[in-house]
Amino acid sequence: MSGRLRIELAGEERWAELPDKGMLVLGADADKAGFVLDGQGVDAAHCAIGKLKDGGWAVKDLGSRFGTILNGKRIRSKRLEENDVIVLGSRRLKVTDPTAARADGPVIEEIPLEPVPLEAAPQVGNTPPAGSQRIGGYRLDKLLGRGGMGQVWLALQESLKRPVALKVLSPKLASDADFVRRFQSEARAAAALHHPNVVVIHDVGEADKQHFLSMEFMARGSLEDRVAAQGPLPWREVLDVLHDAGRGLLFAEAQGIVHRDIKPANLMIDGTGTIKIADLGLATATESEAEQEGGKKIYGTPHFIAPEQARGEPVDSRADLYS
Repeated sequence: MSGRLRIELAGEERWAELPDKGMLVLGADADKAGFVLDGQGVDAAHCAIGKLKDGGWAVKDLGSRFGTILNGKRIRSKRLEENDVIVLGSRRLKVTDPTAARADGPVIEEIPLEPVPLEAAPQVGNTPPAGSQRIGGYRLDKLLGRGGMGQVWLALQESLKRPVALKVLSPKLASDADFVRRFQSEARAAAALHHPNVVVIHDVGEADKQHFLSMEFMARGSLEDRVAAQGPLPWREVLDVLHDAGRGLLFAEAQGIVHRDIKPANLMIDGTGTIKIADLGLATATESEAEQEGGKKIYGTPHFIAPEQARGEPVDSRADLYS
C-alpha cells in the first residue's frame, strides 16, 4: 500500500484523496461538506475523514440520523484501511490505493477539493440535472428505482418548482387498457387520502403515450433501504415505525381503502424521519373488491401477504395488519 489513499464513489466517476491535514467532510449540503453526496439518507454533514498522528486516516460520524456504515457495521469513529467500504444512506464509497489502480481501467475524474474543517466547508454550485427528459410538465432528474410497475424518478414539477417522485408505468403495463383503467382509478382513490402518515398523491396522467403517477418525494428513502444499510433496527425505532404505519392504516381503513401490499419497501421516510405509507397502486376500495373476486386475481408481495390474500379471496384491513 502506498502512502496515499482515496475514496471512490460507486456509480459515478468521482473520487477525492484523503486529506493530509484537517478533515474532509462528506454530506449532502454544499455549504457544509467538501465531498457532496446527493443520496437518500445522506445528512447535510454526515461524516468526516481526518489524518491520524501515525499517518493513517479515520472516519468519524457527525451525528447523522442513519449513521455511518463501515464494512457493514455502524460506527462512531474508526480507522480506515484500503478496500474499506463506507455506506452513507443510499451512497456507497470505497477506500482505494491509487497506485494500485488498473492501468487499462476508466479514467476517473478527481474532485478538486481542499480538505477543510466543517465550519469552513467550501461553497460549490448546484449539481446539474442527470438528464433533460420530460414527461408532461415534469423534468426527470434522477432514477430512484425500478419495480414491477415501472420506474420511479426524482422529478421537478416545473409549474410549481417542487421535487416529486414520478412513477412511470412500464410499456407492457401501459399497453394493458384494463390495468391502466384500474391504475388511474386507484390513484384517484389514493389521492383522496390526506394524513400525516400517508404519502401524498399529487397527480395522475398521460403524456406522449406514457402513464405516470406524481407523488410526494420522500427524501430518506424506504424502510427497506434503511434496514439494508444498517441491519436490524433498535427496538425503540421499530416501535416508532409501527406507530406511524399503524396510524396511516387506521386512516386508510376509515376511508374504505385496503392497501394489500404493505412491506418495508412501501414504508417511506420523509425529511423529518416520519414514516408514511406509499405505493397505493395495488390498493382497491373495499366496495369494489367483489369485482375482482371471480377472476381470482392475486395482488401483493408473496413474502408479506395474508393467507386469504394468497388464496385470491376477498380481503379487508386485517390483511394489511397481518402484513
